[in-house]
Amino acid sequence: MTGTNILLTLIIGLTGLAVLVTPVNALAEIMSDDLFKIVGGEKAKEGEFPYQTSLRFRGLLKMHFCGGSILTERVVLTAAHCVTEIKTPPFTYIEVVAGIINLKHEGPNAQKSTILKSIVHPKYAGKVNPYDLAIHILQQPFTFNKFVQPIALPKLNEEPTGDAVLTGWGSTSRTILSIMPETLQKVTLPLMKFQVCSDYYKKEDIDVNELSNICTESTKGRFSACSGDSGGPLVSTQNGTKVVVGVVSWGQVPCGSGSPSVYTKVSSFVDFIQEKISLQVAP
Repeated sequence: MTGTNILLTLIIGLTGLAVLVTPVNALAEIMSDDLFKIVGGEKAKEGEFPYQTSLRFRGLLKMHFCGGSILTERVVLTAAHCVTEIKTPPFTYIEVVAGIINLKHEGPNAQKSTILKSIVHPKYAGKVNPYDLAIHILQQPFTFNKFVQPIALPKLNEEPTGDAVLTGWGSTSRTILSIMPETLQKVTLPLMKFQVCSDYYKKEDIDVNELSNICTESTKGRFSACSGDSGGPLVSTQNGTKVVVGVVSWGQVPCGSGSPSVYTKVSSFVDFIQEKISLQVAP
């Protein structure tokens, strides 16, 4: 079973965003789904998370809809549904922004690029499903400095443990009504044992995939991912190095209700990511 009764749905239109609980058979009428937020976080500082990017629509709206992680000057990691579920406006109207913490007041450190090509994992079946992973190949490479830096990949099939830091511009609301922050939010969350997360969602008749997913606890229902953070990084420190262990994928609404947040497990896809990076072709 997939998460039919917990799907977070983003409707993209000229008026903005809405988060809904939507059955899977209604998704054909929806423009986009599963975009996550941080509940209970605090504001990030300038340059604190130089690997964080904002995926947004170009033009007057400049509307943020997903996060991403910088892997190289020309490659950004995100969620597959941040690619496949964007239908309006056309994908060519999207840009990737780095070096910022405030969406409305970018400042002198902002760098922007359009997307040359997007590569979705071939086993991703859409909506709330395993293999929710994609990479963007950028048209214009980023220039690395104090405010724009890559994040390392984990070792292949490494099991992340301990705490991890989640960042994003998603809604900070604990209700189904979104409150979207201007400033990048951060929160430290404990990684869950897979079986604990799986058992929790089995009660809801939802499967979590051990190969594809990792989970974080919503500590006392106070902190969690939710809409707007999808595709963004979950980062832990391993042997003194910060590595991206998760990509925000899906969760239960209302956010911060105590249910685990679910991420794509990056260590399972290191070979796939590295292969695509090595095959990238400059425009």
